Formats: sequence, C-alpha cells, structure tokens
Amino acid sequence: MVLRRSNVYYGWFVLVGCSLVVFGVLGMQFSFGVFMKPMTAHFEWNRATLSLAFAITFMLSGLLRPVSGYLADRYSPKWAALSGVIIVGVMLLMMPLVNNLVHLYLVFSIMSIGLTLGVGPILVKIVSVWFLH
Repeated sequence: MVLRRSNVYYGWFVLVGCSLVVFGVLGMQFSFGVFMKPMTAHFEWNRATLSLAFAITFMLSGLLRPVSGYLADRYSPKWAALSGVIIVGVMLLMMPLVNNLVHLYLVFSIMSIGLTLGVGPILVKIVSVWFLH
C-alpha cells in the first residue's frame, strides 16, 4: 500500500481549524441575546442587570488582550488557545449551576479569560506562522 503525498499546503488546514475555533467560541459568546428573555423570565432579573454580565465579558476581554499576546509570544500559542477553549467549555458547563447574579457575573468573568485566549492574537499568531513565505 503506497501513500500519496498531498499537494495541499498544511497551513490551509491550520487556517480552517482556527476558523472553526473562532466560529465556535464567538458563536457561543454572541448567542447570549437568545437566552436573554428566558433568563429574565425564569430568574426575574431585569435586562440591564443581565446585560451587565455580557458587558463585563467584553470589558475584561479587552483588558486581557495584551496579556494573551504576551502568553502567545512567551509560551506555546497552541497550548494557550487550547487552555482558552477548555476554560470556555468548563464555564459553559457551570452555567446550569448559576442561581444568582453574583454567580453569573463570576462565570462570565472567568469565561472572558477563555474567550481572550481562545480567539484574537493567539490564533492570529498560530496562522501567521504558517504563512510567512
């Protein structure tokens, strides 16, 4: 049995994989509006206090971007991105345990760390290494 070598550059597979990670992580982040009405009805919270969790996520994610860039330069960007995706996954598993606003804010704050590591400068670094020439 002879294996043929593919003429497709491996960097394209890396680009597609990173794009799927971005679609998954950002799709989770921007689907928050779908759950707004059921959560306000179930927990009897108003929309402003519930939206604050989303605002906290964006604020912390913006503040943590330089840190994620440093981690991508200092350590392996693959492991940093993988740890970000794992953090987001664990926080999504914690969502059913939320029963008050403090828990929600805490889960979303920790999730912002995973969002920052899972997308942004780290994935840009991973893809750019494959397309230097």
